[in-house]
Amino acid sequence: MVSFRARLSYGNPHAPFGIGAYTVTVGVDDNVELVHERGGKRRRWIAHAEPALAATLAAGLKSANFPAPPSEKVGRPGASSFALEVPRLDGAIERASGFLSPNYLDVSFMFSHIVSQMSGDAVLGFSLPVETRYVSDAKEMQ
Repeated sequence: MVSFRARLSYGNPHAPFGIGAYTVTVGVDDNVELVHERGGKRRRWIAHAEPALAATLAAGLKSANFPAPPSEKVGRPGASSFALEVPRLDGAIERASGFLSPNYLDVSFMFSHIVSQMSGDAVLGFSLPVETRYVSDAKEMQ
């Protein structure tokens, strides 16, 4: 049985510069988990998904034509890659991965806002303005 609705992993935890790597998992129970790894350190946050998250995710997957591969085949020097996993109704996991591309911008923006809403400026290095509330009751786990 699948325990998540969507999972996005982004970045490289071993990169000598940048934000490291993070994974956002949207659970079937509407809990959201953010795990951030950088410089050998690991931090974790949990939150509750708001209704806008499911609607925006569905729209983003549709606009990306998920699980179509990203339209960009090669990343810029220093660019980080992503992997997006979404279970089908039969439980099989569909996956798209590569470099951020125009067809995945809506999904990328939503997940970046989730990261910002859950961690403040701890992961991205800055906080994004809250246009749509995707999560609530975020807290860092010790």
